Amino acid sequence: MKKTQSHTARRPRRPANASAQKLKPGSHPVPEPGHGAAPAPAVPAVLPAQILPAITASLDLPVGPEGLIDSVSAKFERFVMEQIRAGEQVCAAAKQQLSECEQQFQKVAHRAAERWAKSAQPHLEQARRALNLRGELQLQCEVTHTEQDNGLPMVTAEAKFFTEKRPSGYGGCTYADEMELSFEIALAEMAEEGDEPQQAWQTLQASRQSSQQQTDLLIAWRKKLAEIPYVQRQAKAHLTDVLLQQTEPGRQLYQTLQGQFQDYFAGLPTFNTKSLPA
Repeated sequence: MKKTQSHTARRPRRPANASAQKLKPGSHPVPEPGHGAAPAPAVPAVLPAQILPAITASLDLPVGPEGLIDSVSAKFERFVMEQIRAGEQVCAAAKQQLSECEQQFQKVAHRAAERWAKSAQPHLEQARRALNLRGELQLQCEVTHTEQDNGLPMVTAEAKFFTEKRPSGYGGCTYADEMELSFEIALAEMAEEGDEPQQAWQTLQASRQSSQQQTDLLIAWRKKLAEIPYVQRQAKAHLTDVLLQQTEPGRQLYQTLQGQFQDYFAGLPTFNTKSLPA
């Protein structure tokens, strides 16, 4: 809407009670409730000139209300950034620890797999002699592990016995004669390794849980950083809402704007979860 011709320029800062009582030239004072006066005319959706100085003066701050909120939000943003930087270092150390624990358990599982594979080697040696294969059998063993539903590991081993290993032209290796074995080993079947398999698995589980907790915490702090602008907007809206209610022109303006927004959204149906199919 157009501003009236009597719109005055913003005056220097002055006490809130004095500035809030002054009106624009040519305007009529707002009647006190209960005096039987005629209702006040509709207030245009423009903040009267005397409201802004009153808001600033009521806080007695040179930065103004929005400057205050910007300063506080910037302070907390720095705090969150410090937490994120510290969290990144902690997560990096936790991941390094997790990697070391996985390698330790892999070593224990690899020794157990080699022991199991070598127990079958005499039978393979007998087959080698029967087939008249030259060279002695050599062992190459690869292991992987997965966690079962009961929280215990299952080690899968791929053991390869070969008589001769030669480099290939593509950077790999070829074998003259080879035989492969595939088998699985449970944690309880590593008893010959002593208590080391059980301890290594428990350490790995604790390290994995700690690493996941630190990662989740870092994600939560990053979400807090992303939410700061939203909190800042909410604070400014709340401050404006409170300050507008302190003067009669501000209350009238608030009611007018609220009515306009209600009319704007009145044509849309509201969402209701009960309308969803069962």
